[in-house]
Amino acid sequence: MSISDVDWSATDCVIASASFDHSARTWDVPTGKCTGTFGVEGFVQSVVFAAEGGQLSHPAAGPLNQGSGGHVFFAGTTHKDIHVFDGRAGAQPVMTVRNDAMVNSLLVNANGK
Repeated sequence: MSISDVDWSATDCVIASASFDHSARTWDVPTGKCTGTFGVEGFVQSVVFAAEGGQLSHPAAGPLNQGSGGHVFFAGTTHKDIHVFDGRAGAQPVMTVRNDAMVNSLLVNANGK
């Protein structure tokens, strides 16, 4: 498995990884164990955790309660998608946003805005 990106949750001992095997994964740092696998179409090029206390909304899906605590993260793919995952909600994205081109990197502002 080739890892293309990692991000460390600011509020927990959790790491998210992006991979060319069409998945993003979350990892428990103290144990080193995978705690979730999130499959998508396309290579996952980037991952980033949501800022604690930030607001996220989509016209079709409405607001997403982020109180993330290291559970909510974004994954950008070569299939031009940005997926929003909440580890508490299972392996399917809670929201997907289509982009004009493949997503090579993601950034979440630390103040959540």
